[in-house]
Amino acid sequence: RRNIEKAKESSSRNSNDGRNNAGGGFSAENILGKLSDEDTSDMAKLGLIFICVVTVLRIISSFRFMFNAIVLPLLVLYAMQNCPSNESFDAKKELKRVLRGHHLPEGHQDKPADDWLSRTVARVTASVAAEAATALGYEVSYFSIAGIFTVATVDVPISNKEFYWVGAFGSWRYIMQKDVRTPQQQS
Repeated sequence: RRNIEKAKESSSRNSNDGRNNAGGGFSAENILGKLSDEDTSDMAKLGLIFICVVTVLRIISSFRFMFNAIVLPLLVLYAMQNCPSNESFDAKKELKRVLRGHHLPEGHQDKPADDWLSRTVARVTASVAAEAATALGYEVSYFSIAGIFTVATVDVPISNKEFYWVGAFGSWRYIMQKDVRTPQQQS
């Protein structure tokens, strides 16, 4: 009896081990069905494209890591070494440059024309305006960001404006100006 039962079990296992398609095993033929040679080559192409895309993405991510690990710290060290000192900021000179439109892009309506007369008139006007605005005083404040760059603020109370510069990589660059309301104007 035991031999007969073992023979029946082994024959039932052999009929469902994946060689018989009707049994629903996990063979490639059962999962994908019958594919033509063209379908198989298309799937192989898609597989190769996927592998290439993943490889390119890994290369890009390694470049990003190298940038973060090597280039960025070197750039920060360079900026720290070349951050201009607070004493190098001349508020009147920088204010004159802003008032004569030095920071404006070419073709801007407020930038003086490129001829000698227009530039001279703009310089004289900027000098007079800067001297008049700062005659009653102005306040310069500095805010250093980890020694990498410094933000300089010039508060000119007579004109109710604040001007902002960033000192980085050895020079000062104008950022913006904003109107400041005094407590008397707010009420």
